[in-house]
This record gives sequence, structure tokens and C-alpha cells, in this order.
Amino acid sequence: MSLPQHLLRDVGGTISAEFLTRPSSNVTVSVYKHDGSAVVEDKSCTLSSVDTTLDGAHVEEQCSISVSNATGISGGTTFWLRSPDEHVTCKTIVGTIVELWEPLMYDHADGITVEGTTATYTISASDASDEFWDGRAKWYVDGTYSEMTAVECTIYPLPRRTVWKDVLAKHRQITDELDDNVNIEEALDVAHEDMLTDIGSKGRCRVFTGSAEFSSAVACMFLVNHYRPQTGEEAQRMYDRWLGVYAAERDKALAVVPRDTDQDGRVEAHEVLSARNVPLTRA
Repeated sequence: MSLPQHLLRDVGGTISAEFLTRPSSNVTVSVYKHDGSAVVEDKSCTLSSVDTTLDGAHVEEQCSISVSNATGISGGTTFWLRSPDEHVTCKTIVGTIVELWEPLMYDHADGITVEGTTATYTISASDASDEFWDGRAKWYVDGTYSEMTAVECTIYPLPRRTVWKDVLAKHRQITDELDDNVNIEEALDVAHEDMLTDIGSKGRCRVFTGSAEFSSAVACMFLVNHYRPQTGEEAQRMYDRWLGVYAAERDKALAVVPRDTDQDGRVEAHEVLSARNVPLTRA
């Protein structure tokens, strides 16, 4: 299951959608609550300003590219190289030379299109005055419906508190195993989202009143994700090990962190997780 984009009540936030090709004109968005009432309607979005070409031919396995115009590109920016299509992420940029987080998967000819396809809209604090979940954002390109994304507005956010040292505290040898091109911050974000997705079936995952308690679980999920795609008996053994540790850390946090699933500012008895409704794992 995918996670909704998150707004904080009385604060707001930015929602986004990424299209397969860059819209040629305007993009608008309408956001609706779970009951169908509108939060905002037909609002003009900001489209990524990455719209340039590749400067020179580039080959598979290169870790940097040269572009004709670097407007809109900075660390963390994602965009597309066309013909063949390849989605890339900027690691650092100096002038018009963009270092990538991952080596190129394909050869690309001189002059091909380099474009950003992400549309964003910032919802104000006044428009985020009521909490809601199971909401949706409907995105339109030139007035024609394009796609829908999930949105929620909650009182209690659950941001990622896990940092690299938390992973090292679990498994210091990981530094010898990671590829130099691994984006650690991005991988930690993925581990955090995977943990939220996992606990989402056990209650609304973004309305817990605590977050630091899940740092250990996220660190373990980082290790689970690291070993999951690897082959060999040792990798499988490590994957099984960290999956078990992750489950134990997750359940330990779930058992002690209060939640307010109906978001009324109180934690009722039926919302308290206990040994009766938290899955147990064999050590």
C-alpha cells in the first residue's frame, strides 16, 4: 500500500505529482477530504523548471552529465533524460556538470531532452484547518484529468528521526558493504516509509504522538532493504536476521507509543495497543 502525502493541521504543506512526460502547459489540482468536501479546487501548480538538453554524448556507467542549462537543478532534484527514458537524481552540481547518485543505465546522445515533470502545490495553514484522512488530490493537465494521489491532514506527524549513526549502532560493518553511490539519506527515507507502510495496517500510521521510539525499527529496516536484493546464503541469513530484529523493534515501539486514530485529542482504551493486538515474533 502507498502512503498519502502529509499535511499538518493549521500548518499545511506541499503536495506533488510526477508525470511521465513534461506537461506542455498548465497543471491544476483539486484536493478533497474523505467525505468529498473540497479543501481547494482548480489551483494552479508550479512545474519543475528543469527544461534543458544534454551537452555532449554520454555513455552507460557515467556518474555525471553535462547540461546546456542547469536552471532548477540542485542536490536531490529528480528529472528525466529522454531517448531512452531514464530517471536520475542530482547528487551535487558545479556549473552545468551534474553528479548523479547512480551511474547511467543507458547511452544518451548529444542534445537529447532533459526535463523535470514534477508539479507541486503548497496548501496554506488556513486551508489545512481541519484534520482529514483518506483524502485525494486530483491533478489536471490543460483541464483534463491526469491522475489522483492520496492526501491526509493530521494533528500528529511522524517524521523520520533515524540518522546514519542509528544504523551504525546496529551493524557497524555496513560501512564496508555499501556501494559509494548509495544515497544514505534517501535510503533512510525509504526505510522510514516502508516502516510506516508496515504499521499502517495496525492503525493509522501517521497519527502516533511519538516518533523517536521508531528510530531503532527504521534503522533495522534500512538493513533489511540492504540485504533483500542480494543473493547467496550469507546474504539470506543476514536478511532473515534483520527482518526478525526489525519486527521485534517495531512491535516494542507499537506497544508503548500512544495513538489517536480518530484524532479527537484523546487516546481511548480501544486505541491502546497491547500484547493482545500486537503480533508476536519468535526470537
